[in-house]
Amino acid sequence: DFAIWPPEYTVAAGTTLKMAAGLKNDAYDGEAHDFVINVVVEEVPSGVNKNFVRNWVMFIKSPKTIAIGRHDEIPITFEVPSNAMKGVYLFRVVACYDERVDGTPVTPDSASCTSTSENMWGPAAQDFVMTIE
Repeated sequence: DFAIWPPEYTVAAGTTLKMAAGLKNDAYDGEAHDFVINVVVEEVPSGVNKNFVRNWVMFIKSPKTIAIGRHDEIPITFEVPSNAMKGVYLFRVVACYDERVDGTPVTPDSASCTSTSENMWGPAAQDFVMTIE
């Protein structure tokens, strides 16, 4: 299973928001797996640079090993600057794991983890909406 909760927050500029992506290793092969996440800036208010917004987001990019049947979380922190423009920001949180290629696990890479990456849960992406008031 993979989820972020709640899927939306309303914050003020200058706020630090801490949340997490929850992951459960329910792999069909019954083995431990390495997992990574990526947080992609999808939509921003008109006039806002996505690269500026990417700098607000911090999360662990190295793989996290989760034993079969176990649940773990990867923390995500948003440091919203005091000069952030009011409006609605859409982020896509994506989870990937060490898919097997010819029986050999391939270590997942956070930067290349996208909503089209191989995953074990069905939807690999969860949308997160942040409204800045």
